[in-house]
Order: sequence, then C-alpha cells, then structure tokens
Amino acid sequence: LLAAGAAGAVGLERDRLFRARVETQVGERRTLSLPDGSSMDLNTDTEVLWRFDERLRLVWLRRGEAALLVARDLARPFILNTAAGVTKLSAGQFNIRLRPSGVSLIVLAGAAVAETAMGRAEAKVAQTADARQVLDITPRGVSVAPAKEEEVELVQAWRRGEIIFEGQ
Repeated sequence: LLAAGAAGAVGLERDRLFRARVETQVGERRTLSLPDGSSMDLNTDTEVLWRFDERLRLVWLRRGEAALLVARDLARPFILNTAAGVTKLSAGQFNIRLRPSGVSLIVLAGAAVAETAMGRAEAKVAQTADARQVLDITPRGVSVAPAKEEEVELVQAWRRGEIIFEGQ
C-alpha cells in the first residue's frame, strides 16, 4: 500500500511538471524557464499553459502577449495553440499577441507555420539580415508580411520594461 502511494505521488508530481499554468496580473511581467531549455517572457495580463512530454512541446496562450525563445529539439516539435489556430515553431525567437481581431505573431528569428480552418501560412527569418516577418491569424484567414519597424520596437520595449507613447 505504501509503495502504491509513493508511486502515485511520483506520478502526480510528474503530471504537475508537464501541465503547468501561469498568469500575470495587470501591471505584472514574468520570465519563465521551460523544461526543454526554452523561455517565455509574459507581458501584463497574460495566461499561458504548457505540457511537455516525450513526443511534443505544447504551449497554449489563452490571453495576452508572450515573447518566446524556443530551444532546438529535433525529436519534439514546439506547438503553440491559441483560439485562432495552431502554429508550429522552429528554434528561434518569437513574439505572440492575442488581439480582439485574432493573433499577431512576429518572427524575429526562426520559422513559424500556422494552420487554421481558414488556411495555412509560413513566416521565416533565416539570417539576421532578413526582414522580420509578422504572421497574422484572423477569422478571414492567415497572412504573412514584413514586420514594420515600429511593431518590432514595441516588442523590444515591453521586454525591457519600457512604454512607448505615440500621439499622446
């Protein structure tokens, strides 16, 4: 009976390790280290969940904004889920933001392939000299375009704890 209880406790602890949920309150930011060596910076008012196992690395963004630094793992794909669709990320650096009109994913380095009921698109930044890409997922479909420099600057600013005012 004691051995069964210990085995159950170990199983629960393992399950807790692989099924985590973190949220930030309004005005709070947080940096997380993930079990695979990846990391996430969570912006204010953000909620994420993740589960990593032997086959997959799954992350769900329920609300808010997160900057991801995805570690290379050839055996397990990194899958990012939102209400708008599923995006597979390669090793690299990304920023994802949920908006009322959908999802905006900026690819700073690496590649992202988004699949939704409305379509599929890939954004890729292979070299540091390449233009950064923004992958937009809306109810009308999925599109890729070069990221505007001011969008990239806004991402970099919140990660440094700065606020940029425009037209204020």
